[in-house]
Amino acid sequence: MPTPTTLPPSRFAVLGSNGYLGRHVALHLQSQGHQVDGYDQHPTSLVPGIAYAPVNLIDPADWENVDTQVDALYWFCGLTGTRQGFEHYEDYLATNELSLLHLLDCLRRRGHRPRVVFPSSRLVYRGTPEPLPEDAPKESKTIYAANKLAAEGFLHAYQAAFGIPHTIYRICVPYANVVGQGYSFGTIGAFIRLAREQHTIPLYGGGTTRRTFTHIQDICSQITATAMRPETEGQTFNIAGETFSLADVATWIADRLGARVLTVPWPESELAIESGDTVFDDTHIRALVPAPLRFCLREWIATTNFTG
Repeated sequence: MPTPTTLPPSRFAVLGSNGYLGRHVALHLQSQGHQVDGYDQHPTSLVPGIAYAPVNLIDPADWENVDTQVDALYWFCGLTGTRQGFEHYEDYLATNELSLLHLLDCLRRRGHRPRVVFPSSRLVYRGTPEPLPEDAPKESKTIYAANKLAAEGFLHAYQAAFGIPHTIYRICVPYANVVGQGYSFGTIGAFIRLAREQHTIPLYGGGTTRRTFTHIQDICSQITATAMRPETEGQTFNIAGETFSLADVATWIADRLGARVLTVPWPESELAIESGDTVFDDTHIRALVPAPLRFCLREWIATTNFTG
């Protein structure tokens, strides 16, 4: 049976509601008529109209200020990045792992069992030219990737031991922005910034590696449409998207902004942690959401006003 696009009105908490993914999920849930409680470390919310409280999720005492009597907890806080994790491993461990364990322990002690919705990453996979199903071989080349794999393990352990339900979504490359400043985040955001500011997009090795790209609103729709389904409990899903090489995407952005693409050699330090092709097999989520994509990356590049 196809998944309905909306849920009956519910109450959800978004932890990390000021982050890139968190603020978009919070806005999406709010637009569907749900009550949304946002939590983040900043004094004020970036999402207008939601209930909001600043908290330090690394501090166990601050969890007294988090109301877990909700239908689901969307866990969208954490530190991202590849090489930065090696320099700041204590921060990455505390923010990406210890804080999640605080949440799970809080739920264990309080006895309430909301669904925990968790965003994982393409970086947990061992890269391959073939599409990656959810059970494809895993590999940790960065602290961030290791954090994500550990967090997935924590969720499975607490579901088995204490009945705390969860659903995991692995995201490849998100793009676009409808909340806050900037046109995008991560890879696409970097390409746009380089094209605007330096008029050149350098690509290691010519950018032949391939990725799955998904508009942020399509990510939110896929997650919120499936996260509360009974059959998704304890399951992991690759987010559906479109597959292109980095060179394809860089060329479209460069052409749009009057820049050029420059091939540069791989630095040894970057090549050592490069994952290679990460193309998602999205069969699993398409079984629940047969038409998961409303946006096309090339069309978004062609029609977005990048000069404002």
